[in-house]
Amino acid sequence: MKKVLFSIASLALASSVFAQSPRMQLLEEFTGETCGPCAATNPGLNALLNANKSKIIAVKFQVPIPTTPNAQSLYGQAQAYIMPRAAFYNVPFAPYARRDGIEIAAPSVGSYGHPAYVTQAMIDQHAVSDAPFTMTMTHALNPTQDSITVTTVINCTGPVSAVNNQLHLRLALIEKEIHLAQQTGTNGEKDFYNTMRKMMGGNDGPTIQQTWTVGQTQTYVVKEAIPSYIYNKHELAVVGYIQNDGDTTGSHTSGAVAGSQTAVSIKQAAISNPADYASIIDISGGSSAAVQCTPSINNVVITLQNSGNNTLTSATIKYYWDNPATAVSIPWTGSLAPNATTTISIPAYTATTTGTHALYAFVSQSNAYTYPTTQLANSELNAGGYIVLAPGAATPFVQNFQTVPLGTLPAAWTGIGWQSYYATTDTTTRAMVFPFSIASSVGSVYPVYMGSFDLSSMTTSGAAFDFDRAYTTFTQGTTTFSDTIGVQLSSDCGTTWTTTWWKGGDDLKTAPQANGANNQAFIPSSTSQYVHDGFNIPSAFLGQNSVLVRFLAKTGYGDNGYIDNINLHSGVTTNVPTVNNSISGISIYPNPATDVATAKITLAAASHVSIQLVDIAGRVIANIADQNMTTGEHTVTINTANVAAGLYNVKFVTDNGTTTERLSVIK
Repeated sequence: MKKVLFSIASLALASSVFAQSPRMQLLEEFTGETCGPCAATNPGLNALLNANKSKIIAVKFQVPIPTTPNAQSLYGQAQAYIMPRAAFYNVPFAPYARRDGIEIAAPSVGSYGHPAYVTQAMIDQHAVSDAPFTMTMTHALNPTQDSITVTTVINCTGPVSAVNNQLHLRLALIEKEIHLAQQTGTNGEKDFYNTMRKMMGGNDGPTIQQTWTVGQTQTYVVKEAIPSYIYNKHELAVVGYIQNDGDTTGSHTSGAVAGSQTAVSIKQAAISNPADYASIIDISGGSSAAVQCTPSINNVVITLQNSGNNTLTSATIKYYWDNPATAVSIPWTGSLAPNATTTISIPAYTATTTGTHALYAFVSQSNAYTYPTTQLANSELNAGGYIVLAPGAATPFVQNFQTVPLGTLPAAWTGIGWQSYYATTDTTTRAMVFPFSIASSVGSVYPVYMGSFDLSSMTTSGAAFDFDRAYTTFTQGTTTFSDTIGVQLSSDCGTTWTTTWWKGGDDLKTAPQANGANNQAFIPSSTSQYVHDGFNIPSAFLGQNSVLVRFLAKTGYGDNGYIDNINLHSGVTTNVPTVNNSISGISIYPNPATDVATAKITLAAASHVSIQLVDIAGRVIANIADQNMTTGEHTVTINTANVAAGLYNVKFVTDNGTTTERLSVIK
């Protein structure tokens, strides 16, 4: 379960002083309908491309390799456009691919260009490189749908001079999806994606200027007949790419060696949207944004944008909660200029179950353009995290997780990452565990909502919240990783939260430290590695009929943390360690820090506060503050300019205890 927690990767970035535009990569694949390896490679490649639509566009050319399919095949229909492109790259086999005109790297010479070697890492590596152009493209079909006009707007963001006057804007008319009842060749393929059907403006595209200066903008409009062999005109789009045929300086992706074919640099790529095109770009709002104490979710707003180049006068928006079978239409009319936005309110939704609910929204029609089914899925936007909690549960309340199925949470609880698991290695009892190693970054916070509780009868007697906990830090090499667990209460349905218990690092640790060398996650060996803990519920919450309770896991890439035997009861808690109730909130930013960081501390009560920067070995590196502080928010500066790169703890000591937060320093 345990793993290498994180690594620092170095990226080789090709950059320019002038190039300032994000790059859309182009993958040109030469695949064949009689090619068995193509049929084996394409499903995985298609899945990878589909997951990276914001980084890479594909154009697929059906080539006659190893044999020529019949005249009705995709190759037979478009061979006049396919073969010049295949000859341009001297395509040696199928499947074969180039990314931005450059052969795909492979472990051996005979595999250069094989699309099976396109990886997520490769796509990510080149997505961060700049391009000297931006491109926006729209297309429109005429009323009889026998011709298509594509408009391409190119803006120069970095000076470009064509090598040997060979700068081209190539325009590939594609069908985004083709699904056939019978195979068109002999390899069994019946589903095809981003298939090139025609090169508009010829194989080299329209003539464009050869020298560009920063800020220069040109618009190119090409209108051509739609081929009669197109299966579905709703699936048409145009992929445009600027290629400098005289520039062969492009480097291969990491792993390529000498002997690969000549690179032909592609400077930028784009795919067209319909001229009458709108999209949902934001979903916001909700009764309390995330937490809902009643089944009704109100005040949700979606933002509609005109993404085409015609004025938007009408649109149909569809939305649904959780289940696409319940989609509801909202008609919109008005006047929206290109790139302009407007907001539309979503009617209140009444949830029938507790837990997390998500809203999905998309545009099904804009002006006269009706979106094909496949495009709807691609344009759908969703907003999750609307958490509907159960009404106030009766108290006293006990949860020992013994009957909670493994990998789940108790009924009506909602959380991220938290789950039921074995409490000890003997697997006879269960607890709630959070695996801190799943975090996306240091400082990420993962809540688990227990729901709300009725404390209206708990007034004069008081109330307490007890539980057992187990945790240990994690060491890899000379570095120790630790985490934090907290408990918060809210009496206003999550609008504000009060931190009532908060521990991290050595204060949270209950068992010997885990060693990364054995690659094992921490599971308590027995109940002796648990500590009983808890707090008295503040008087402000007593007498309230709906008090929300949540645990928080704040990650530092440490080991597993366990919570068991939760008990919310009347009276006061006993036999628990001292809790730092002076502190109601801490944040450190930026984190990681380079030269300076800021610590923000919020005190629930006035206290003397000392703050120290401590290394992993426990040595005090710097005394940051030592003073009396009043109730409320305070900020202090942590100077890290002369501190070596590494992981440190920032220790906050108040009159009521000690709290530790992790700080990463980078150079």
